[in-house]
Amino acid sequence: MKLLLTSRVFGDAIATEKVLKELNMDISQIKILLIATPRLPYEGSESSIESLVAWGFKEENIIVFDHNNAKEYCNLDIDVIYVTGGNTFTGLKLLKESGFDKEIIKYVKNGVIYLGKSAGTHIISKNIEHVIGFDANEVGLTDFEALGLFDGIFVCHYSDERKTCYDKLLLEKKYKVYTLTDQEMIKYDSMTKKLKKY
Repeated sequence: MKLLLTSRVFGDAIATEKVLKELNMDISQIKILLIATPRLPYEGSESSIESLVAWGFKEENIIVFDHNNAKEYCNLDIDVIYVTGGNTFTGLKLLKESGFDKEIIKYVKNGVIYLGKSAGTHIISKNIEHVIGFDANEVGLTDFEALGLFDGIFVCHYSDERKTCYDKLLLEKKYKVYTLTDQEMIKYDSMTKKLKKY
């Protein structure tokens, strides 16, 4: 299981270069399932596709997930699942309602690389309740348990302005807490049990 977790992949050159190095594959050959994390009103995935293509991915290798037809995206031949930024609560609710949260877990445990950006990073963690400080809970989510493939939670887009939130989470001692600036990436590999932040 390999997780690549960021605040701004494909939106920050430094973070993106780190991710591309860790993918360690010919970008033009990578098959990627793109799961856009929407905001309300629901947005499309056009800008995310454009960003991927601009960095060298081939559009024909980008499969765009549709929450309304989740079953069509099971058992695909893919290398990467990329869950974008957006509203964390909306994204998690849609994944759970479609049942695709469980499919993501299956994919990742079977060797597909998980790539998260901001909300996509939060969604793979233990819990997203603290994200209410940064995202509006537009959908009235009450179950804040996330996919749980990463042992901890995140403060994405970390800066001095978010230090108070980080300090509060540390004091609560409910979860391991990790910060991610816009230029940082966390790599976790379950095979080696190694976590690297840089």
